[in-house]
Formats: sequence, structure tokens, C-alpha cells
Amino acid sequence: MRSYKNYEYMGLLYYKLSHLGIPDPRLKNPIQLTFALQKVIAFLKSEHESYVNKNFTDTHLIERLFNQKTFFTEKEYHQHMKAQFHLAVKSFNELVKKMQGENTSIEYSTIILYKKHLINYLYDLKEIIEYFRRPKDKEFILFDAYRSQDIHSFEIMKAANNSFWDPIPETYPSGRTFIMNSNNSIFLLRQAIEIKFKSIFGIKNIKLQNGIRLKNDYLANFISENMEAFELNNVELRSLLKIYNWTNSGIHLAIKPRIWELQFALKICSAFFEFETSFDEKGNPTTMRLFGNVKINDFSKTCTLLEEKLKSEYGSEILIDWSRLRESLDK
Repeated sequence: MRSYKNYEYMGLLYYKLSHLGIPDPRLKNPIQLTFALQKVIAFLKSEHESYVNKNFTDTHLIERLFNQKTFFTEKEYHQHMKAQFHLAVKSFNELVKKMQGENTSIEYSTIILYKKHLINYLYDLKEIIEYFRRPKDKEFILFDAYRSQDIHSFEIMKAANNSFWDPIPETYPSGRTFIMNSNNSIFLLRQAIEIKFKSIFGIKNIKLQNGIRLKNDYLANFISENMEAFELNNVELRSLLKIYNWTNSGIHLAIKPRIWELQFALKICSAFFEFETSFDEKGNPTTMRLFGNVKINDFSKTCTLLEEKLKSEYGSEILIDWSRLRESLDK
């Protein structure tokens, strides 16, 4: 059997995972999936040490990756790619640990279970590694593969139908489930943040005059303009808002995020949705949603500021349906 260069195991693993169950003469002498994965893990560690060799903080990664900048200088783009590579390897290692669990090695069945995650990691890493390798080897290609980077409308539409008709899913091309679910994650993440922004004020609904609808990002923008009024546990408000704005690229521009970007965004934002358990007079546990993980300094003043801003922009005939919690906190 021929020996392979370290980087070639990336292509071998990608090819094997992409062709599972498909007869192919090139797989007559297969390399074991578990062995190929081990080689890929070692290769990524070596490449990271060569081209990054630095441990970036989560705050730095968010600043670099979740911004809406369209054009980069050459130096800025290089720093952006270093941050991408660092997060890719860090998130890939987290995936490997999740796959390994309490075992000393990763089972074949577990690799198959996470096949789509691994395929997407390998493909997204291809661009990063080729970027760092090509200054010394202009013809370097990690492996031959092509995948559309666009989010397709039919995937979103089928997801909408599936959500409505569950548990009777509409059929769609084989292998699209993971892609469709990834697309859904971006929409659901943005929606979750928007609903949370509304709930931290204790707002049930805002009705404007003449049937005008409040923009989806109105509360996000208000919070961004008044960040000093909010305190969050375990997540920086600035980082949260950056990720919220970043979701636009997937939702409105149909740009597919790299798999580690979405994994990282979900990880960072999860802390925003943690609940704080409190107890009633009888000692029974209750959950106070409003301040579960957010504190608003001078709650009444901040809510009044929001009301005044809404009235100045949309007219005095607005109706804010506050929850009972708002009323109790104002007393």
C-alpha cells in the first residue's frame, strides 16, 4: 500500500465519508475511517502551529469573524484567516471530544453518525489551508471537491413545510437534511435573540398605529444605543449584537456560514438564554424569565426611554402590552 503525505488524509477522509455505501474501485484497499480521522487531527494541529500558533480569546474571534465589513486590506484579511483557522481547529477539536465521549477512541458508528459535520468541516477547512499553503506552492490543492456556498430557497421552503406538517416530512433530495438543518439554525438563532430582546423588557406586544409593523431589529438597535443600561452574565452584549447582525448574511444575503462559525455562534449565544432559578414564599422553585441572565440598570427609566423613542418615531398612538412582571417591578 502506498504511503500518504499528512495533508492527503484530509482528501481521503472527505472522499470516503462522501462515498459511503457507493461501490467504487478506488475504495478496494480502504484506509480505516478511524485511522484517517486520527491523521487529520494530527495534521490540523501541525498546520495550526505553523500558521497561527496563537490562542485567540473568544472576544477577539467575535470581533474578527462576526463583523459586516465587506472589504479588507491584505493585512486585515490575513488576520481574518488566522482567526478563521484558529476557530476551525478549536471547534473541530470540540466536535472530536463530543464524538469520543468517555471512550479512549472514536467508534466507527459515531463517525458515521457525525458524517455530515465532518464532511462540512473538511470542505470548509480546504479553503483555509490552501490560503496558507499557496504562498510557497501556488499550485497547491488540498483535495478536489466542490460544494455550493449558497443557501437555496427550496431548502428553506421545504423546511417551512416540514415544520408545519411534522411528523409527515416532505421529501427532498438525499443528503440535504444536514444542510437544511444548518440553514434553519441561522434563522432560529436570530429569531430566538429577537424574542429574548423583547422578553427582557417584559414586553408581550407592541402595536403601532395604522397597522405599521415594528422592524424586527428595532429592539436590538435600541439596546445597542443604550448598552450601558444592560448587564449580561457569561456573554458580552457587544458580542451578542455582533452575532445577531452577522445572521443577516445567511438570512438576507443567502451566504452559507462556515460550519465552525455557526457552531461558535450557538455556543456563545447559549449563555444569553440561561435561566435563573428563584423561590417563592413557600420555598417552591420558580423561574424569573426577565432577569434570568440579564440585568437592566434602572429598569423603569430604560423602559420609559424606549416608550418615548417609539412615540417620537411612530406617533403617540402606540400600545405596549407589558407583562405583569413589568408592573410589579415598577412598584
